[in-house]
Amino acid sequence: MLARLQRSQRIGGRAVLPLDERATDNPDSSGTLAKLPISSPLPNRQLGVWAVVLTVAFEALTCVLRFGLKLESTRDTASVLSHFTCGYRIHHSYIGGAMILLAAVLWDRNPRWMSWCLVIGLGLFFSDMIHHFLVLWPVFGSPQFDLTYPATDV
Repeated sequence: MLARLQRSQRIGGRAVLPLDERATDNPDSSGTLAKLPISSPLPNRQLGVWAVVLTVAFEALTCVLRFGLKLESTRDTASVLSHFTCGYRIHHSYIGGAMILLAAVLWDRNPRWMSWCLVIGLGLFFSDMIHHFLVLWPVFGSPQFDLTYPATDV
């Protein structure tokens, strides 16, 4: 370990190992060795699995709120949120998209946190798309992907 630390370079106040020593041998499903950076907490396969798991979890929560508790965001949040959003609806796919962009921009700074930001962003984005276009559209005949809250008589 001491020898590796002595071979490291200082970049931005952090010790950085040479590229060939930053990768670790990790067998993939085919039995070959793949090089994965140590600083990334999730290999690509796990990123995909977690994105699917979170998509299903977010969609299950959304369906429980919509069908179980009979909540509709257009009806039940318009009086409070429309004032803060200037009448525009904020779908959770917008938040997911912002998290995906944030992860892409800041990945090199902190891959551990940004991989989770990417996974959560993908889960939010795909959950909203599934909810509107594969759940609501067949059930109600409309995707109900409204961009604005309905006008209110005040």
